[in-house]
Amino acid sequence: MTFSADDFAKALEAHDFDFRVGSTVKGTVVDYDSDGATIDIGGKSAAFMPIREAAVKPVSDLAEIFEPGVEYTFQVIRDQDADGQVLLSIRRLQLKQLWEKLAQMADEGAVVDTKVTGFNKGGVTVDVEGLRGFVPRSHLSRSYESLEDLAGQHLTVSFLDVNQANNKLVMSERIAARNEVMG
Repeated sequence: MTFSADDFAKALEAHDFDFRVGSTVKGTVVDYDSDGATIDIGGKSAAFMPIREAAVKPVSDLAEIFEPGVEYTFQVIRDQDADGQVLLSIRRLQLKQLWEKLAQMADEGAVVDTKVTGFNKGGVTVDVEGLRGFVPRSHLSRSYESLEDLAGQHLTVSFLDVNQANNKLVMSERIAARNEVMG
């Protein structure tokens, strides 16, 4: 049995290893520890996914979201190093999907329940499904002496600006309240 150059090219094509930054790859979780997970993606060496790249929301234990031997889809976030290892992320794929979902919700005039996570003189920051959003003081439904009082509280808000390119998510409690009255 002979193996020609054509056969070799076809075999390589059948195993399209595109490990460039931004490409998506399928891989199987081989092992994990507190730093991240080792992923078999069919390359000359295993890939690595740092724990901070496991999900949009912070993860403290990879055992909560990954099962060894199961295949997942990842995005390549760093080209192969000298040892042939690439860095992977699931978080970046999830972020892309989340931004798309929020843009669609904004187009539909949806309202969401958020939790206030911080404040500054201009308004409050809120958690919107793991993303940080901002509600300007002028878009709060009531005026507050101190925005500090809102920390930890839930607000129902609608979307003012959803801009993934600028990582900008601006919300409005005032518009959400008006839509609920009129809705």
